[in-house]
Amino acid sequence: MRIKENSSNVFPLSRIHKIFNKTYRLKWLFITLIALIIMVTISLSSMYYGMLLLKTGKLTETKLFFQQIAKKGFGSKIALASNYMKGLMSRPDHIYIDIKHNDYQKLAYRRLRGLEENILNFTDDDYVPASIRFKNETVKVKIRLKGDYNDHLIGDQWSLRIKARGDNVLFGMKNFSIQHPKMRNYIYEWIYHKALKREGVLAIRYRFIDVTINGKYKGVYALEEHFEKRLVEHAKRREGPIIRFNEDTMMRHRARIYAMKDSVLSGEMQFVTSEIDSFQTTKHLSDPTLLKLHNKAIGLLEAFRRGDLKTSEVFDIKMLARLWALSDLFGAKHCTMWQNIRFYYNPITSKLEPIGYDAIAGNPIASIGAIQDFDGHGGIYIGYNSPKIYNDFTAMIFNDMPMYLEYIEALDRFVTRSYLDSFFDEINDELERELNILYREAPYFMFSTEVFYRNRQYIETIISPTKGLHAYFLKTSNDYIELQLGNTQFLPIEIMGLSYDNHNIMPTEQITLPARVKTDSLVEYKNVRFKITDELNVSDEVVENLVLKYRVFGLHHTETIVVSPWPYSGGYLVKDDFARQAPNIDEFNFISKDVLNKRLYIKSGSWSINKNLIIPAGFMVIAEKGTRINIMNSAKIISYSPFEFTGLQEKPIILYSGDETGQGLVLMKTGSTSFFSNVVFDNLATPSQSGWELSGAVTFYESPLEMSNCSFINSRSEDALNVIHSDFNITETVFTNNCSDAFDSDFSNGVIKNTSYENSGNDAIDVSGSEVLLQNISVKSAGDKGVSVGEESNVTVTGIVITSTKTALASKDNSKLMGEDITIISANIGIAVYKKKPEFGPANAILKRLSIQKVIKPFLVEEKSRLVIDEETVKHNTTNVGDLL
Repeated sequence: MRIKENSSNVFPLSRIHKIFNKTYRLKWLFITLIALIIMVTISLSSMYYGMLLLKTGKLTETKLFFQQIAKKGFGSKIALASNYMKGLMSRPDHIYIDIKHNDYQKLAYRRLRGLEENILNFTDDDYVPASIRFKNETVKVKIRLKGDYNDHLIGDQWSLRIKARGDNVLFGMKNFSIQHPKMRNYIYEWIYHKALKREGVLAIRYRFIDVTINGKYKGVYALEEHFEKRLVEHAKRREGPIIRFNEDTMMRHRARIYAMKDSVLSGEMQFVTSEIDSFQTTKHLSDPTLLKLHNKAIGLLEAFRRGDLKTSEVFDIKMLARLWALSDLFGAKHCTMWQNIRFYYNPITSKLEPIGYDAIAGNPIASIGAIQDFDGHGGIYIGYNSPKIYNDFTAMIFNDMPMYLEYIEALDRFVTRSYLDSFFDEINDELERELNILYREAPYFMFSTEVFYRNRQYIETIISPTKGLHAYFLKTSNDYIELQLGNTQFLPIEIMGLSYDNHNIMPTEQITLPARVKTDSLVEYKNVRFKITDELNVSDEVVENLVLKYRVFGLHHTETIVVSPWPYSGGYLVKDDFARQAPNIDEFNFISKDVLNKRLYIKSGSWSINKNLIIPAGFMVIAEKGTRINIMNSAKIISYSPFEFTGLQEKPIILYSGDETGQGLVLMKTGSTSFFSNVVFDNLATPSQSGWELSGAVTFYESPLEMSNCSFINSRSEDALNVIHSDFNITETVFTNNCSDAFDSDFSNGVIKNTSYENSGNDAIDVSGSEVLLQNISVKSAGDKGVSVGEESNVTVTGIVITSTKTALASKDNSKLMGEDITIISANIGIAVYKKKPEFGPANAILKRLSIQKVIKPFLVEEKSRLVIDEETVKHNTTNVGDLL
């Protein structure tokens, strides 16, 4: 049966087609419209976000983010999300900076000028007053912009230099800077400073914090300590000037040539013409003692620059070598440039110590510190006399054999993989915490230790070369084998000997092949003879199988190569500068030398010293019982070897000054322990000369000692006995009639038993940064304190009687004093517990079985400090104890 198209019970097909086509067109029109709206929105948003990034200076970071995404793909996206969450969960310290409107505008105007000039030149006139709120404290400060180039000013996170005003400190620091973490390459700078501190090298305090300025959150900043005394004191060093080669003139000159859009050679750009100055110069000029140190420090650095003194005569080369080697390993060579490195003058050693700063660590290296690429020269400059090296700071540093040896030894230790492994294991928790803080600011930052291990491998190829030299057989005779040897490396090579089968054939003299000096030079050859023993018959077989043993000079591990069995075809000298005088024991006829057993003997008898006595390292100095040494004519004794002075009660050994001009005794870095028994130190004074001055009439610096039954009498020095960075054990010893402190321990550990102190002009016992046990002690008539415990010391006292003092016991500056069986009779103040220095915290004293008689003020306890007596806490009862005392 046929159905008609227009049947009343059937929907017409043509109408269906029309409705479908109309609906389809409307749908796609709607989709197209939505797509256009989305595209326009994305475009406008991208333009706005791009302008915002440009304005805030975060365009580079965003570019870096997308580069990381492109490079690492999906994994980096996961890391980004993880970093973002870690950043949100971190809890950094947060400071709030408040700057008045007009002062902020002054900073903003100075910033605009800096952006125009490109190279920045800020002065003290640019400081404005401000305040910083941190936790429950408000600190008055001065603030200015900082930085050499305008990258410190781009965006919303300006770099700032901050000085706390008055006696205020923040985070234990008086002066510091804050800047975007990218200015020092994010976490890598922090890692470098941790590495320096691990090796005992002076380094600034460096960390990451949150910053809000005038109520606007600015993000995460890197906080970087600046240069003043708290930096060195935090590192357990005596206060001394910090000096530098001033780069200000160079930067101003760069600003001029930048404005000219040209490069102009000028003496103002050179290391040799820069001014040497110090930080806190005004303070130094106002203090005669600091002024002497200031002048000595600058004089030493100038003498080095002029070539009058060698590196090892001016610098603490152990510290300098470690800094340079770590700068290689951690890709921090920026720190070692002459305009960036800073130096602390150690008033005890009279040497300059480097301070790690502005390293921009975390970069791959293409050379090491000892190898230069200056004017075509590539090798190390040991003994290289060309005047060209005096245009190059690093070349001058390494033109000294002792410095080179320290450096190469440090590199050899640092270059092992286990060194980096253990380092990162040690800092892992701190590293994770600091990274999480950084992720708040830069979640796109992808940290890796890869660069450090890459640098390690590179250094290893330098100090352990595949082949260190070429060796050719030249000729032989009945007595020797002669080779032609040529060093192919930029480090010197030491020849250890030849071997064949089980025979060792030694060179006729010690041979070190100098490093190649020029990068494009051919190998230079030297003829070297090796002595043949009677047992060896040199045949063609021997010649064809000779093996040469050698090593990079200064290292301990040896390498070998097979010898090719054919021939190759083809200044400042100050004679009264005590710290740098050469050993002179041969000038004293009462000293005999046993070279074989490494002994120096001071003969029994009475001897006078009327000029300085300098004793070299490597010996044991022994004095016989009854020996008397009269130090006269402002003379003094310094020894780099330990002493063994053993007298008898009826025949003591006596060191004294009969004319009351003689100075004292210094044992410096002796390595092994000194022993003193029945020795009298009488009427000695502070060793000083040409700006070098100690505080102790008898001083032990990095020199452990054992002492018993000794006497310190009539000292004319700030300290009768000063022990610094040394372990000690002192028993049955008497300190009497000393003009100031009797005993002073700085950053040392030791025990004092059964000793007495009478008529001390100042403190009987003064302890700073030390761990000390005192047992059975008697103190009578101390001009200031019986026992003074300060600067994070831990002192335990068991049995002490203190009579007739101003203050019997004092615990201050984050120190802890533990004691029992204590008797105090006749004192102005019995026990004082307080904070004296703002960079330290409050102190503690926990005592048992305390007896106090005839004491005007038994206790002075500051708020936050704690005094506990027989398990009962004494309430704080005063403020500003330090000022009161």
